[in-house]
Amino acid sequence: EDVDKISKLFDTATKACLEGVEDADAGPEPQAREDEQLVQSTSELRRLYVLARARLASFEVEVVERLARAGRAPTEASRETKTSQLKKLFRAREKVAVDYGGRGERL
Repeated sequence: EDVDKISKLFDTATKACLEGVEDADAGPEPQAREDEQLVQSTSELRRLYVLARARLASFEVEVVERLARAGRAPTEASRETKTSQLKKLFRAREKVAVDYGGRGERL
């Protein structure tokens, strides 16, 4: 499908889901930014993985499935999706070392 079409569907679905929701109730506080880059609340990889795993199932239901259904009639099948996966801890450590100068909070 066309990327622009999907982007518009995403924007429409986001507006519909957040209609009437106050900013304070829409989700967690935005993370700190460093040089306009999003950074995590901790640099401890094991802690980040615990937080990410705890949110993975709800991410699938609340985000991925809603996007897969956006613009579809109730009788139409969802778009095909891939299950969200976290990097292996070894790969995350490697990425932190090589790409982020040892700073895990940038992962």
